[in-house]
Amino acid sequence: MQQQKGKNTEYRYHKNQMSSLENWTGSESKWQGRYKTNCHIDCGWGRLFFGQTFENTKTLAKDLVKEKTGTRDIAFYVKDPQVLISHDPTYFFIDPSVTYRMWFEKYRPAKRVHKNIIIRRVSLESDFEMVNQILRSRKMVEIDPEFLNKHKHSKELVLLVAESLADQKIVGFVMGVDHSQVFSDPENGSSLWSLAVDPHCQVSGVGESLTRYLIEYFQMQGRSYMDLSVMHDNQQAIKLYKKLSFVKVPVFTVKMKNVINKKLYSNSTEAEAYNPYAQIIINEAVKRGLRVEDFDVKQGCFYIYSGQRKIRCRESLTDLTSAYSNMLCDNKNMTRKVLNQFHLQTPQVCTNLNQEALQDFLSQHQQVVVKPLSGEQGKDVYVGIENLDRLNQIVTLLVDKYGEDQVVVENKVNGEDVRIIVINYKFVAAAVRRPPQVVGTGEHSLRQLIEKQSRRRQSATGGESSIPLDEELISCLKEQGYTLDSILEAKKKIVVRKACNLHQGGTIEDITQVIDEKVKQVSEVAAKALEIPVVGFDLMMPDLSGSEYNIIEANERPGLANHEPQPVVESFIDFLFPETVQKTAF
Repeated sequence: MQQQKGKNTEYRYHKNQMSSLENWTGSESKWQGRYKTNCHIDCGWGRLFFGQTFENTKTLAKDLVKEKTGTRDIAFYVKDPQVLISHDPTYFFIDPSVTYRMWFEKYRPAKRVHKNIIIRRVSLESDFEMVNQILRSRKMVEIDPEFLNKHKHSKELVLLVAESLADQKIVGFVMGVDHSQVFSDPENGSSLWSLAVDPHCQVSGVGESLTRYLIEYFQMQGRSYMDLSVMHDNQQAIKLYKKLSFVKVPVFTVKMKNVINKKLYSNSTEAEAYNPYAQIIINEAVKRGLRVEDFDVKQGCFYIYSGQRKIRCRESLTDLTSAYSNMLCDNKNMTRKVLNQFHLQTPQVCTNLNQEALQDFLSQHQQVVVKPLSGEQGKDVYVGIENLDRLNQIVTLLVDKYGEDQVVVENKVNGEDVRIIVINYKFVAAAVRRPPQVVGTGEHSLRQLIEKQSRRRQSATGGESSIPLDEELISCLKEQGYTLDSILEAKKKIVVRKACNLHQGGTIEDITQVIDEKVKQVSEVAAKALEIPVVGFDLMMPDLSGSEYNIIEANERPGLANHEPQPVVESFIDFLFPETVQKTAF
């Protein structure tokens, strides 16, 4: 088959190479007696089957149905996927993915080396948990640490991580498979799998760097090309691959119908229409065999049924939270008043918003916070104000918008911003939240870095998190001597907003294991004081493992999706429907 012409051609065949569809998907006869047949490799997340090595589709089907629970097997290069599925349509489906190929002679290396990360083999014990944290965050199948340790020097599997030079954290992972090592591939190919970047990563270009490293590694091994499979609607990833000169090829993938793959073959898309905070609850309810009924997708409202028993939910806010407790949490002054009655520590408040009172309060505390009395998602929250003119300006702005009795001025408490989740009056999880930051490249303006970081946060959170380019951000940059047009030097990291709210681009990291027992008890006492069974408390703590704290506010509708890998959503459904604790649908 000759190379097709035209800029818009989807399939561009490689000149003077094994480029026919038969060669790409495998000819049964050429494998017999010369190369390994009926070949697959365990990748930790499941088995990767090389469909072109199988004598017939019936043999492939018999092996594929032996998939282990909790794993995701993939049959790649399936020559006749419709025939494979016909053996038992109840088990198999054609994956809605597309395959892209990089012919190595077409590859062009990056003009500049990434200055903020290094790419290396998975090697340290600490790498294993970080890899799985990233896979979890991306809803991908985790890999047993023992498997990673066993294969860290493998020639068949190439396991790579990207490490941030700023803080030595693992921010990305990719797996490569060397086909020649696995089954003496006559086409001399390789493939890329499990590319994942930490959704909280503040360094740009990690996915591209991992992909390039793998390409260059296989080039050095003398391979001819590298393939990858990507969901047809993953436009961000496809854009990257096309940028690197990958081209689409007609290669098909078949998977098993299982819990992990259900959203790929089932018409049941109710949960996908909701935001991530509702989705995670609906998915857990369905997993337990509970019935979910839509009410208002836009507002995140739905019903969960166990038999005839119904609980109404707006994300994590349910019928089991009383209207009175809801009101206490919604009004920051009332929250503070109740907590103080139980001798719990909270910030001090300026009780009068006139010029003299504000000046005295600022003189006393040096830095203050201004925010609406009732609000959420960090909207109109101004942190770390230390100039009287600026304070008067912000107070006037918010008073005009909300009313004088609806604005709170409190002292800024130093420390780390911690979110604690309490369910059924028991501590469940804790995470530290940090403000959005960007890392300089020496080439991009702050506006470009912020926009890139914002796109990554949107992608990682289903559109729930982004960095607003507003007055607060510009003021934060100005205090550090920058503007949006400033070029930030390579490897330099700066905060672009003072508030740590996740909806405004902040990041979150689990610290459940380091929280002091006293702080756990404080959170449980606070929940009982407010008489609210499901609540998220925002605390400022000078030492994450210490016992000092200040409770900033209480959230009656905390986002449970922010606390993985802790079992927050499981604890939530346990509380709502205790009869399902030992029950699973699959």
